[in-house]
Amino acid sequence: MFNYRIMSEKEIPSNEDSFWAKYKSFASTELLMYLVMIIGIFLGLIILL
Repeated sequence: MFNYRIMSEKEIPSNEDSFWAKYKSFASTELLMYLVMIIGIFLGLIILL
């Protein structure tokens, strides 16, 4: 019973700040990848047209 109480407390996130702190580096690299992809598509269209 004691272990179950500890596990249930850890499963409930306190707030979204912990989620953002956990995935901030992944999100920033993901956004940078999309930005580079959009710039590459835009430059490719300019070169082709």
